[in-house]
Amino acid sequence: MVLTKGAAPKASDDIMEKENLFKIAPLDINYLENNLDIIAREFLNLFEYREFSDDQLRLNHLNKLKTLIANDNNFSISLIKDDFLKGYMLIEYMPYDSEIFGFSVYRISDFCFFGKDYFENEYIIQSLLDELGNRINALNIKYLTISINANIPISNLFFNSLMKNNFYYIHTLITFKMAKEEFSHAELCKQKIKNVRIRLARKEDRDALAEIARKSYKINRFHLDRNLNKEKCDLLHAKSIENSLLHGFADVIFVAEYKNEVVGYYSGKKNFNPILQVTLGNAISSAVSEKTRGLGIFSLMNNSLLEWFYHNTDIAEMGTYITNIPVHKTWTSNALSIIRGSYQLAKYY
Repeated sequence: MVLTKGAAPKASDDIMEKENLFKIAPLDINYLENNLDIIAREFLNLFEYREFSDDQLRLNHLNKLKTLIANDNNFSISLIKDDFLKGYMLIEYMPYDSEIFGFSVYRISDFCFFGKDYFENEYIIQSLLDELGNRINALNIKYLTISINANIPISNLFFNSLMKNNFYYIHTLITFKMAKEEFSHAELCKQKIKNVRIRLARKEDRDALAEIARKSYKINRFHLDRNLNKEKCDLLHAKSIENSLLHGFADVIFVAEYKNEVVGYYSGKKNFNPILQVTLGNAISSAVSEKTRGLGIFSLMNNSLLEWFYHNTDIAEMGTYITNIPVHKTWTSNALSIIRGSYQLAKYY
């Protein structure tokens, strides 16, 4: 089919009529590829970084959508009016979380709305959520999560629409960033802590790290969710650090020893983005054993990870929850800057 700019393909048999004006269908990635400029910059991942052009971010966004749509476990829904795309949501299956919790876990990984005003966007969002409810019932999905970048202009509208549809608020994630050129200005912790050593993780650290992970997490999107079993939340974090250590889910793990005992870890990863032509870094997870908190161990591990980011990435991001004041203080004292806040919500069926 030949696509013309601005007009979506005609509805196929699986498209449902909605009020004679709106039609619901899976997202047509070919249509979107030919109309990328309809996506406002503020809906694109990493739009806060002015060094990336709109075209780069749109191509990067398209690549992400293609990858997600290619996975048969994921699904998408879109809303069309008069042959124009008015909005879409892409829902991703989370196999690791599903295995741990013993029920199907999905997340709304991407969304975009193209209404001309507040009220049309409100209608578009509600229409998509109605259809999402139908799909969830059909697929027997038990748990659905979403993270909304608060920098998006209509984030409050989307947040309130989700709440009206029985989603509940979990917490707000605050993301800090460090660009390579900012490292020289970072104020690293200069504190010397007796009997503390920071080193790279080894395979024989597996049991110690898993035990720390199992007992240390309280402020995270899993433990903060009243509908999730806390023992399984502990198991998820323990398995996560094991996978990072043994199966390469992390590119680096720094370990803290206190009096020759492993008492903490901090992991990170890097990924070269060929479209943006940069290597992006992300802090994955960190934990310090309860008995050694308050000594400044996280700050020392943080020094090591920031230095690793400097040598291996162009831009690095690290996030924590808004109430995790000790970590906020560390990153603020490093002279790192906040790049975004994200509302995290969920719905348990």
